[in-house]
Amino acid sequence: MGLPDAALGQRPAACVTVRAGASPPDHDELVEAVARGVGRPVPALAVVVVEAMPMTPTGKISKARLVASIEG
Repeated sequence: MGLPDAALGQRPAACVTVRAGASPPDHDELVEAVARGVGRPVPALAVVVVEAMPMTPTGKISKARLVASIEG
């Protein structure tokens, strides 16, 4: 997913939820995990902790509502 960014045009973002009783993920560890998954560094990655993922009626994550909730 991408978030608007003045310098880059769009900045990559990882939206995560935290299980009850767990602590939020460490930003650097999450960035490293994403880099391993995509096979290259992602230096401008924004990590956003959200309470819950907004879902569509068909049970998929609503990216538009997710971006709108982050942008505020």
